[in-house]
Order: sequence, then C-alpha cells, then structure tokens
Amino acid sequence: GIILFFFFMNMQAVPFQGGKGLIYLHTAKVMNEGYLDLSGGLRYFGKIASFGGNQRKAYTLWNIKGSLSLNYGLSEHVELIFSPGIYQDTNKGGGGFDKKSVNFPDDLFLGAKFGSFQKLESPFVYGGKLILRIPTGRTHNIIYEEYSAGSLEIHLYNCKQHRSNIP
Repeated sequence: GIILFFFFMNMQAVPFQGGKGLIYLHTAKVMNEGYLDLSGGLRYFGKIASFGGNQRKAYTLWNIKGSLSLNYGLSEHVELIFSPGIYQDTNKGGGGFDKKSVNFPDDLFLGAKFGSFQKLESPFVYGGKLILRIPTGRTHNIIYEEYSAGSLEIHLYNCKQHRSNIP
C-alpha cells in the first residue's frame, strides 16, 4: 500500500518553480490564460566551518545552484510548469565541470498548478500544485538543498491566500 505523510515544509526547502508571486512562495493564483513566463535564478552560499575537537582545521562549505522555470497559463484555473535545474554544485571533487563536482543538468520538475478558486463572500483564494520530480542529476540529497530521494518523486502543495495581498 501507499502511505502519505502530510507535514509543514521549511520554505527554504521548496524548489524554485517560477510563476506568480515571490521566488520561493507558492501563491494560490495561477498565471493569466495565455501568458508565458520564463524565470531564472542563481543561488550561492559559502561558509568556512570547523568540525570536531580540532578547531584549527577549517573546511569550506558552499552551495551553488542555477535554475530556470517556464510557466504557462493554460486556462483561468490551470498553470503548467517546466522547471529544469541547470547547474548544481555537489560539494565533491576538485571543482570545475567534472562529473563528480556538478550536476549539469540537475533534476527536472514538471507540474501543474490548479488555483485562483475563490468565492465572492470569502477573503481567501485557494489552489494547489502537483509536481513530478525526475532525477536527471548524478548526485542527490546535497547539503543545503531541498531533499531528493534520487528517484521519481511526486510533490503535492496546497495554497491558501488572503485576497487583499493579490496583485
């Protein structure tokens, strides 16, 4: 049988998937019908850290990720999502574009967002997303990135938004 677990997610663990709203927030509104949106982003994080009892030994931890997202408003309540990870540093190897150092390309996200559902009397708008993650990268579950099982994944999101903050 299939067991589903529902839990609240840390917003930094949500992959970039473009569309309406801010970069990592998933709004309940969909793209307008016939609109096409191409978004891209590059993220970098670096830190020097010490581990264990020997504080003289320092390690450099880093994270670099580049993503694209193509979003299309199919109808009043449906948005299609195509979001490939273009580049993901894996914190392994000696750097550069060798096979151990990067995922080039990284995982592919395909999905649909169903939203912009509202009643005139209610101040809320409702929606949801269904995302399929296809593991095209070589390395998975990379530090400082959203969790990846390294196999086909299905992501379900529900969205609720107060109407006064919708552009």
